[in-house]
Amino acid sequence: MSRTVPEDPFAGWPPVIESAAVPRAVKLRDGLLTLLMWGVLLLILASELRLAWVAFEVARGRSEAEIDLALAEFLEKLRPLMLLVGGLVVALALATLLSRARRERAIAARQPCPLPEEALARRAGLAGPALAEARGLRRAIVHRLPEGGIRVEEAGGAGGG
Repeated sequence: MSRTVPEDPFAGWPPVIESAAVPRAVKLRDGLLTLLMWGVLLLILASELRLAWVAFEVARGRSEAEIDLALAEFLEKLRPLMLLVGGLVVALALATLLSRARRERAIAARQPCPLPEEALARRAGLAGPALAEARGLRRAIVHRLPEGGIRVEEAGGAGGG
């Protein structure tokens, strides 16, 4: 005898606040990537940071160095980067316009009928009063249960209430 497994109504719907524990390896990876990116940024800005340090030393009277900014040469070397930045700004503007058009079409589209309260409570695995109580919370933590339902609890912390 075959038994059909009901489709998970919450598949593809992660809550804003999730109760899942993050593995230590993921935290370590995120920390290392963050440090790596800060290092890359410092390498990119090394000459600018050196220039700022020399200017600071000159301003304090601790250095006799003369600062030659060579702005014409600097701007010439900066041209490819500025073209890249300009291209990215144009791409972002086009993406924004396309996104706005898609958003306006979505807003103008006919909205689906809401599920009846009983069906919604049944799909969430909550009783009717529990669903009404969950809707009344200003801030909530949603736990996905292994059996397919959810458990909702009020989120505490600063700024709540």
